[in-house]
Amino acid sequence: MLKNTCKIALAIFSVAITSQAQDPAPSAGCSLATIKGNYGLTLTGKATGYGSVSGVGTVTLDGAGKYTGSTSGVVSAGGLSTVYSTPVNGTYTLESNCSGKVVVNFVNLALSVEGVTIFTNGGNNGSFIVTSPTSAQLSGAAQRQ
Repeated sequence: MLKNTCKIALAIFSVAITSQAQDPAPSAGCSLATIKGNYGLTLTGKATGYGSVSGVGTVTLDGAGKYTGSTSGVVSAGGLSTVYSTPVNGTYTLESNCSGKVVVNFVNLALSVEGVTIFTNGGNNGSFIVTSPTSAQLSGAAQRQ
């Protein structure tokens, strides 16, 4: 009886493991059009020559690889804090796996950065980190509006 119970348990366990090992159904993937629209965003970090940076903003992605918007925030350095407000613009790419690259131009700050991004939840949520220049250690998140 114990042998049969063990065999049945092993058979059930094997079936469970086999079904979990199968790849899930492929997703539809992403394209530039997936993230077309308006997004709210946050930005935090630090940049050499600027100090600590935190900000919020909005951007409109055109679904063809370009965007425009504006950000406002605070730059803190040397015990002083300065409020900033600047238009932003740039370009973005998006691979079918929903990862991509972004270029951000902070117009009034004369600062341009490049980074990597990933979008989840059907393009509703995004995260990004700056990769260049290395003096700008910034990251942020975007939420479809």
